[in-house]
Amino acid sequence: EKIFNEALLNIQDENLKESIQGFIDAYKEFGLTQSGKEEYREALIAQNLIKNEFYEPAIELIYGIIKEEYNYIDAWIMLGYANLRLKNYFDAIEAFQTALDIDPVKSESRYFLGLAYFGVEKYGDAISNIEIAIKNGYEPKSEALQQLAEIAILNEEFDKAADAYEQVLKYEKTNIETYIRPVWLYIEKLNNPDRAITIALNAVEIAPENALSYSLLGWALTAKE
Repeated sequence: EKIFNEALLNIQDENLKESIQGFIDAYKEFGLTQSGKEEYREALIAQNLIKNEFYEPAIELIYGIIKEEYNYIDAWIMLGYANLRLKNYFDAIEAFQTALDIDPVKSESRYFLGLAYFGVEKYGDAISNIEIAIKNGYEPKSEALQQLAEIAILNEEFDKAADAYEQVLKYEKTNIETYIRPVWLYIEKLNNPDRAITIALNAVEIAPENALSYSLLGWALTAKE
């Protein structure tokens, strides 16, 4: 902590200063905790290591935490996430499964477990876990829905993908690029140009000054002949 404070005084790079401040804040937060356990301090440091993309030292630190406090669910989630970012998918799956054993309804565990299964191309397991995460209130919901849609496309579940993308549009309706995938699905995969036209017309209504809106509408009208 002392070294971090000294570094903060001598470093000019604003991004690095922000990263250092995160570690200092972690020590301060721990200091304000009544009878704080050592594992909590280590978890705060691990959280900042992950935030700064130092995944290997974070993993080493977290193993020490769960050795002392096995049911520390946030530690298991961080362990899984760090392994996920390193593409150690099977280690990530094991960590998230353990987190779910501790708390079966934790939406973050479900969502990231879905991404880990996606990493090993188990698309069915990925879809089912992300769906449960959404049901359990994962946020941001639009992010989870987009992941669900893309994995469903790979698994050739085109109706599920289209439904997920239509839900995404409720959250991202002003982002015209979000309309591309559902229009494509209804034209190329579901043979439903009428629905594609409806979605493209919504894009034109939302962004009448955007050329992409009219491109999508032209594409859908062409599919309808």
